[in-house]
Order: sequence, then structure tokens, then C-alpha cells
Amino acid sequence: MWFNAHADWFEKSRLPEIRQKLEELPDDKAAMLPMLGFKNPSTMWIIAFFIGHLGIHSFMLRETFGGIFRLFTLDFFLILWFIDLFTTKNKARKLNTEVLMPYLGIEPNATKENPKKKFIIISLIVVDVALIAYGIVWWLVRP
Repeated sequence: MWFNAHADWFEKSRLPEIRQKLEELPDDKAAMLPMLGFKNPSTMWIIAFFIGHLGIHSFMLRETFGGIFRLFTLDFFLILWFIDLFTTKNKARKLNTEVLMPYLGIEPNATKENPKKKFIIISLIVVDVALIAYGIVWWLVRP
């Protein structure tokens, strides 16, 4: 019953495995599921939309560095905020899956670092620094 109401809170690729383990779960452990601190992906998206430029959603998704970075840079002049509008729900689903897997006794998949993601982040940082430098130079040499 609980799983049917919250299936969209988890990664779709892991749903059959989660469903099977939840059916085998004893009632006393099943009653504890709501206390694991799952994040509703839709709520996380709303938070990201309205106050995402402050990085609040990053802190809630246990991305402390990302939250601090967003807080002090205002999301790279809202570039990361725009990207987060498309990625926040998937991040919440991934976090929920990572929280649930050990509780059910399922070994989490080893995650590979995505080199494209690093390249994109570094590119955004370079563009942001260039824009800031351009703004400073323009301000200094203006008539």
C-alpha cells in the first residue's frame, strides 16, 4: 500500500527490486518507512523554483557544498537555478533510493563519475568568472 502511493519517489530502474523487498519486509520494519526522511520530488522542485537561488534545495538533498556554493554565488547568476529546474526531481528520487536501499538490505549500485558533468560544471565556472571579470573591467574603464 505505502509503495503504491510513493512509487514515483524512487528511481524507476530500481522499482521492481524495491517492490519485491518491501513485500518481504516484516510489518514492524514497514511501519518505520515514513521515518526514513524521504523527500517528495514535487515539493523539492517547488522549493528549487521559488528559493533555489539560495541553494536551500541543495542542502535538503544533502549536497552541502552545492548549497554553500549556490548561496554565495546566487546560482552563477541563476544559470544553475535554471538547470536545477530540470534535475531536482531526479536528484530527490536518487536520494530516496539511496536512503531506502540499505534499509531493505539491497546493495546500492556503484556509481561512476560522469566526465561530461565535470566538464559542464568547469565550463560554467569559467564562463561565470569571465563574465565577472568583464563586468569589473567595464566598470573600471567606463567614462
